[in-house]
Amino acid sequence: MKKTNKFSVRDIITMVILSVLIVIIQVVINAVSMVNEFFSLVLSSGIVCFLSAPIYVVMIKKIKKPLVTFVYSTILALVYLMMGYWFISIYLIIVGIICELILSRSLSDKQIIKTWTFFSVAFVGTSILPILVMWDDYVKASVQGGMTMEYINNYKCYYTDPKWLIIIFAFAAVGGFLGSYYGTKLSRRHFDKAGVL
Repeated sequence: MKKTNKFSVRDIITMVILSVLIVIIQVVINAVSMVNEFFSLVLSSGIVCFLSAPIYVVMIKKIKKPLVTFVYSTILALVYLMMGYWFISIYLIIVGIICELILSRSLSDKQIIKTWTFFSVAFVGTSILPILVMWDDYVKASVQGGMTMEYINNYKCYYTDPKWLIIIFAFAAVGGFLGSYYGTKLSRRHFDKAGVL
């Protein structure tokens, strides 16, 4: 049978469901991490990308077509758009395009790991952009949403301090790499052999 890059209805349903599942994981972990400031501000991005990676790997391997990462990134962008962060939405769409360029060489495990590791590092940018683009509006919305000024000020300190930025970026990269690495291993061990992927 001739391979096609066109999405079937099943592909679209799978892609949307798994993309939404990744977004839900991200939202839940970000919400839970608020109980501890250090975990929330420094570790959460890496943890999110580590735990989301296996689902991402399964999605890529299951559909085996271009634009899957772009669609996921766009769905995440829409979530940020609904929260009023239009500039993060644009940023995530650009990140999605770059991810597709990385995957355009092949859908091999190596390229999947590279792509998710890049996305994990880029994901930290969603925390930096509010400081650069609309800090005053962000502070106002955050206070109205129940955040304390102490948390908001510490958030700005972490994400404007080069030393902490290096740590946050590095932790996100390690989380994304390990998550996607083990995700590809698990997919080969459990899904590929069973003929699911």
